[in-house]
Amino acid sequence: MRILKPILVLALACLPAAAAEPSNVALTTENPAASEGPVSGPVMGYVFDAAHRGLRPILGIPGAAHVGALLQLNVDLVASETSPAGDYALGVDADGVLYRIGLRAGLGSAEAIHSALQGVDRIFLSPSGDAAVVYERSSRQAQLLRDLHTSAEVGGVVELGDLPGVVTALAVADDGRTLLAAASTRQGGAIYTATSGASPTQVAAAGQVVSLAFVPGSTDALAVDGLREETLRITSLGRSPSVTVIAGPADGVRAPVAVAATPDGRSAVIAAARTRSIAVVDFAGGAPRVMACNCEPRRVAPMGASLRLTDDPAQPIYLLGEKADEVFFVPAGADAAEAVRTPRAPARVR
Repeated sequence: MRILKPILVLALACLPAAAAEPSNVALTTENPAASEGPVSGPVMGYVFDAAHRGLRPILGIPGAAHVGALLQLNVDLVASETSPAGDYALGVDADGVLYRIGLRAGLGSAEAIHSALQGVDRIFLSPSGDAAVVYERSSRQAQLLRDLHTSAEVGGVVELGDLPGVVTALAVADDGRTLLAAASTRQGGAIYTATSGASPTQVAAAGQVVSLAFVPGSTDALAVDGLREETLRITSLGRSPSVTVIAGPADGVRAPVAVAATPDGRSAVIAAARTRSIAVVDFAGGAPRVMACNCEPRRVAPMGASLRLTDDPAQPIYLLGEKADEVFFVPAGADAAEAVRTPRAPARVR
C-alpha cells in the first residue's frame, strides 16, 4: 500500500543552508491574515488564492514546506497561472485585462498587456512556460503569447468561431506557434490545429475533450476524452498526425479529467478526481501505473520538477514527485483557510 508523504511544516529559519538552491522571494502584505513582515526562503512555486484574489508561494523544499503569505500585488486577480519555473505569472482582473506578473525580484509587479485580447476568460501555459494562449469566450477568439520569461510578445488573434459547438480545451506548444483546440456538440467532438489567419484543421474525432497538453519541447500532444474515458497521445502533428489511445477503463483509468507530460517529457500523468487517483503512462511502453491519491486531483500542472494536482491553498496542496512515483502534500495555510470563512469585499469593477 502506498503511503502519502506529508510535506512537514517547519520554520524557514530551520531549513539547512543546502536547501536554499531555489530562487528566493521577499513577501509583504497589507492583509491582516498574512504575515506582518517580509518572509524569505526557497520557493517551490505559487498557487492562486481565489478567496484573496492573489498569489501565495509554496515556501520550502519537499519534506519541509508550507503555503506562505499573499504576495503583495497592485491588482486583484480573478484567475492566474504561474510558470513552472516560478519566474512569472499571467493573471486576469475583474475586467478581463491580462497582466504579466514578474516574480524574480521577490515582490510581484503586475503590468497590463495592453495589446492582448480584452475580456480574457482562460489562460493556458505551454509545458515550460515559454508561451501561452489566452481565450475570450464571447468572441471565440484565442491569442498566442511568446517570450514570457522575459517580457510578453503578443501574437495574432486565432479565430475559433467556425468550430462546431463549444470550445472545451486549448493548448500551446513551447514553440509558441503550434496551437490545439477541442470543441464538442451533443453529437460528439473533435481536436483541431489552429493558426492566426487560417481556418482550423481537424486532427482527430473525439467524444468530449476536457484537457489538452503538449509534451515539453515538442509538438507531440496529449488529450483527455472525458466522454469515452480515454487518454490520447498525438504524434507527428505537423505532418501526418497519429492518434493512439494510451489509457482507458480497461487499464483501470476511469473518469479522467486532466493530463500533462512529466517535465522530462518521458511520461503522461492523468488525473481522475472521481476515483481519487492518478495514472502514469511511460511513452516507452508498458501498462499505466495507477496510484491512489488522498485527494481529488482535477489538474496536472508543472511546478518545478514536480506536478501539482490540486489548487486550493485553503486545503492541502498535493503534488506528484520528480520521479512520478510518489504523491506528496503541502499542508494548507492557516490564514488561507480563514480567508474562505471571512473573504475580502468584492473587487470594484471599473
